[in-house]
This record gives sequence, C-alpha cells and structure tokens, in this order.
Amino acid sequence: MNRFRFRLQSVLRLRAAREEEKKREFGLSLGHLKQEEQRFDEITRSIDDLDRFRTEKSTGRISVGQMIQNFFFSRHLHTRKDEQHKKVEKAQEIVDEKRAEMTEATKKRKTIERLKERKRVQYEEDVRREEQSLIDEIATQHFPGNGQSR
Repeated sequence: MNRFRFRLQSVLRLRAAREEEKKREFGLSLGHLKQEEQRFDEITRSIDDLDRFRTEKSTGRISVGQMIQNFFFSRHLHTRKDEQHKKVEKAQEIVDEKRAEMTEATKKRKTIERLKERKRVQYEEDVRREEQSLIDEIATQHFPGNGQSR
C-alpha cells in the first residue's frame, strides 16, 4: 500500500500561512497599542509634574505671566491627554479585532489538522487490516490439511 497522502495538505499549508500572517498582524497591533499607552503615560506624567510645580510655586512668588503660561500649558496637556486616550482606545479596538482574526485563523487550521489526523488514523487502520488479511491468507495457504503440501 502507498504511504499516507492527505489530499487537503495544500489547504492546510494555506491555512497555516494565514494563521502566521494573522499572528504577525496581531503582534504589530499589540506593539502599536503599547506605544500609544506609553505616550499616554508620558502626557500623564507631564501633567503630574506641572501640578507638582504649581503646588511648589504656590507658596512662593509667581508672576501673572507664569500663571497664565502654566494655565495654557496645562490646558494643552489635558487636550493632548484626551486625544491620546482616544488613540489608545482605537488601538485597543484594533488589537481586539486582530486577536479575533487570529483566533479564527487558528480554529480553521486546527479543524483541517484534526481532519488530517482522523484520515491518518483511518489510513493506518486500513493498512493494518490489509496486512492482517494478507497474513491470514498466507497462513491459510500454508496450513497443512487444506489440500496443499509444501
């Protein structure tokens, strides 16, 4: 009997390649999310530093110009923080979407792999039956008393 050949092997290779592509896309989107989160954290630290600076300066002398400058800078930072928060949320949505795509690609590949495994087990069972049948046939032909002699 010939060796095991899975007819859907090309489909399996295609699904595995798509899964790898989806994993790569997921990884890239995850990296982008981390970058956006880092930017958000940097803005938050800048706001905290500015608040700390204003607290320290509130006990001493500060000019009206510095107060106005700090106010506008603080407003600018809060606006950037809100914008960055939206970017982080968008990046998170993309990560979730890419994760779902990757999971779906993995399911499709595993479905074909399970089918391949079932076909391989069936093939091995068929080979075993055929070998057993051949052994039985040879044994019956050489068994003394069935009319044939050695």
